[in-house]
Amino acid sequence: MSSLAGRIAVVTGGASGIGAAIVERLRADGAIVEIADIAASPATDVTNEKSCTEFAQRVITAHGRVDIMVLAAAIVLPADHRVLTDSLESWDRVLDVNLTGTLLPLRAFESYFSDGASIITITSGEYQHATPGNGAYCVAKSGVWMLTKTLALELAHRHIRVNAVAPGFIETPMTKPFLDASGRRDKVAAITPLGRIGQPRDVADAVSWLAGDQSSFVTGTTIWVDGGIAVNER
Repeated sequence: MSSLAGRIAVVTGGASGIGAAIVERLRADGAIVEIADIAASPATDVTNEKSCTEFAQRVITAHGRVDIMVLAAAIVLPADHRVLTDSLESWDRVLDVNLTGTLLPLRAFESYFSDGASIITITSGEYQHATPGNGAYCVAKSGVWMLTKTLALELAHRHIRVNAVAPGFIETPMTKPFLDASGRRDKVAAITPLGRIGQPRDVADAVSWLAGDQSSFVTGTTIWVDGGIAVNER
């Protein structure tokens, strides 16, 4: 049995894409996984404090604690949403889901993490590389990166580890419109040293390692799962 056998895990954004692959992997590793997602039943809105609190109460009533938490809920807007000309509503929505939607579930569960728990945020290669037309997402993911480092310090006294995974181009419903645009799929594969588009399972494998005992001395760091594109692209 995996070292995750019997551990209680929560995955936000776990109904599709990278989040769904993480749920599948953690369950295969033996964890008991609860999903927070607007597409789950009952739905949980990670941008709403009351919704997060109600979800936490359901999980704790059922299980009593949380050993693993993965923050994977995310949205991205279509291209050309420029930060100085786009609507404030669009800016707020992207930051609400990607950044505040990472913080609020953590606040709801703070008292229920077991000592030695593992928290894993999902940031993005965009946290480090600005992309015109996608600025709100870049800012939000940069915020998730700094939130990860901050919480690693704030929770270290409880031996709770907090780390991030930064995916590159991963084949998901969220990235499909971008990758399907003329020539982009081949271009991305060509500039990726490992020569392919990433799959959600690639991210899930990294999350599994961070969730387990093999990474017990790892906190406050970011693992890039991008096929090497960050060192080749810019």
